[in-house]
Amino acid sequence: MLDRLTHFDLFSIRRGNAFLLGCAMFVAVVALDYSTTYELSLTPFYLFIVILVGWNCGWKPGLVFAMASSAAPVLIGDFSGYLYSEPLYFYVDNANRLILYLVALGLTSQLKAQHEREKQSARRDHLTGLANPKGFYEALSIEIARHRRQRIPLAVAYFDCDNFKLVNDRFGHNEGDRLLEGIGRVLKENLRKTDVIGRLGGDEFAVVLTNTDQRSAVEAVGKLRRELDTLMREYHWPVTFSVGIGIFSRVPESEDTVIRFTDNLMYRVKEAGKNDILSEEFAPEPI
Repeated sequence: MLDRLTHFDLFSIRRGNAFLLGCAMFVAVVALDYSTTYELSLTPFYLFIVILVGWNCGWKPGLVFAMASSAAPVLIGDFSGYLYSEPLYFYVDNANRLILYLVALGLTSQLKAQHEREKQSARRDHLTGLANPKGFYEALSIEIARHRRQRIPLAVAYFDCDNFKLVNDRFGHNEGDRLLEGIGRVLKENLRKTDVIGRLGGDEFAVVLTNTDQRSAVEAVGKLRRELDTLMREYHWPVTFSVGIGIFSRVPESEDTVIRFTDNLMYRVKEAGKNDILSEEFAPEPI
């Protein structure tokens, strides 16, 4: 329990929970505002709620709370009275608070958008646009959890570019980058949006084929190899592909075990002469 509390982050709450929390906090602040004197400003508390909801739920719910946070003191003042020398000053004061809330909400929305872009960038390979190892392992972890929960088949394919070094040596690293970009493009164009694609090394790629049995996985990877071979011939790149496909009816506890099993299948292909596909079902070691 203590460990959960120490890792609790008000700005990483699920949308629905953040909205409910914002509502509860708003009701509490309004009650406190009503029961205290006008000389005690609760603007920082209203502002915090606006920022909290705006960050976790988006600018539209944040706008609702900004308007409500501005309207609440006005209604309380109209109901219980206000001690200003002129009524106009009261409304101007609350209009200024509304402007403050709106400016804070706008800045919060921009910061959140920037945060999300950087978060995605940290999980993307800048050359191919695919997931980098960090992004791939996170997505694989999610798929493993879904596999265990729903008892659906899962396949993981590991691709290695045979003779990739020849391209760099003969044509330069820029041509090697073009080749890798082409591989990334072919993988994205020929796989489902639900599949996870990652570049795990210089010339190594991995694909998580969700809800896919052995037969379907071999067919899908066979199609990918044909498309990749067509691309290699088109640009006269002397590269073929060794692929290992791991089939998981029962997924091991560790993502590393999944990748290691599939990676070993790929290396068996390379040791047997390269340019082929090897699929095998994972068999957990008996306890």
